[in-house]
Amino acid sequence: MPFNITNSIQVYDDSSMNPPEYEQARCSSHFLTLIFHTQPTLLIIFGFLANLFSFVVLTRPRLRRRPTFSYLAFLSLSNSFLSLIHASFTILGFYFGLTLDNLSLFIFCRFLNRFAIDFLTHFSLYTLTAVDLDRRLKKSRRRMELHLSILLISLNCVFILFTTPHNIYSVYIGQLQRRLVNRQKSEEELCSISILQKSLDLLQQCYFMSTFFLYILTNKRFREEFWDLIKTNLFFARKIKKRENSSTEITTRRRHHRHRQSEIDSITQLDHVDQRNQSIVESPMSIVNDFTQDDVEDE
Repeated sequence: MPFNITNSIQVYDDSSMNPPEYEQARCSSHFLTLIFHTQPTLLIIFGFLANLFSFVVLTRPRLRRRPTFSYLAFLSLSNSFLSLIHASFTILGFYFGLTLDNLSLFIFCRFLNRFAIDFLTHFSLYTLTAVDLDRRLKKSRRRMELHLSILLISLNCVFILFTTPHNIYSVYIGQLQRRLVNRQKSEEELCSISILQKSLDLLQQCYFMSTFFLYILTNKRFREEFWDLIKTNLFFARKIKKRENSSTEITTRRRHHRHRQSEIDSITQLDHVDQRNQSIVESPMSIVNDFTQDDVEDE
């Protein structure tokens, strides 16, 4: 369904996930439209797929033996599901015009919007906390663990940097605005609030999209397993392709052999037919010759 960049977007005073409590407005904004266009794609590619790939790498035998990497694997898995849910809600609301009022109350409101998002958010937060505690309680401080420490510090810094503005706005500024500002707001005010809220929401979701790149940039073991996984898959794909090519060649050779054999058989059959025809033609002539010889002898 094509959209113009100046299309009016339905926005809500507080949150696009909880619209019934607040008044609705029609906001026409290039920046807000750009966010709604790009956010689902970014979340699916860099949030969902990248975190799933991180989960696959972190669960390889060399890494999953370490408790820290096991925690990080579940952290990536929860971030991938969060990215998928947020992208799904944005796609349903922007491209299909569906909000929580139009969808099933239990599945979309109570399960996905409340239980799944809240559970996965807290699970991600507590998993990150467990990783930090696990690293803090480790007795050994070997030099080879420096990359892992850098990774955890980077994860915590990015988490604080990307999620704090949205949390401050949602908890303090949002409540203050609801108490002090009159409910009869103009469309311009609602539009500006929606742009700010959606921008901070996208900033918070950038944390989900950044974990894969943090693993690549800060941890040597993850990079090694990542490249090893790519090489293994490429080698396996090439091996399968070679097998397919060899099987295709064998099939082609068999077909050629069968074709040649059929040609040889047909030629052989034709030769047999010719020989039979020739023998049939020659046999009456021999009988006639015998009769003529007998007649001559009788005379």
